[in-house]
Amino acid sequence: MEWHKLEKPEFPGIGFQFTDSVVDKDYTSAYSVQLSRMGPGGRSKLHRESYNHAFYIVAGTGTVRVEKETFDLDPGTLVKIPRGIPHAMDNTGSTDLEFLVIYDPPYVTGTNAVPNLED
Repeated sequence: MEWHKLEKPEFPGIGFQFTDSVVDKDYTSAYSVQLSRMGPGGRSKLHRESYNHAFYIVAGTGTVRVEKETFDLDPGTLVKIPRGIPHAMDNTGSTDLEFLVIYDPPYVTGTNAVPNLED
C-alpha cells in the first residue's frame, strides 16, 4: 500500500497521509473509501468539503470538531460529516490515528476543500 502526504500549501495540515482508494468505481459507483492516518500531534485545520463523508476510526485516539462541537475519537467511532459543514481533526494520542474516509459521492482526485475557516 502506498501512502501519500497531503501537500497543499493552501490547505495546511500536519502529519496527514492517505492511500489511493481502497474501494472505488471498480467495486461501486455509490461511494469510495480511502485509508488515512495522522501522526502524533497531527491535525487538520477547520475546513469544509463539497461532498458527504464519514470517518471510521481504526486505531489511535483523537478529537474531531464538527461545527462548534468536539467529539472524542477511539477505535470503532463513526463520525458523519455532511457536505459543507466545517470540521477539523486532531490526533491527541501517542500513536498514529488511522481511519477510513468514506466519500459520498465518490471522491474525485483534485476536488478541493475550502481550508482555513475562521473559528
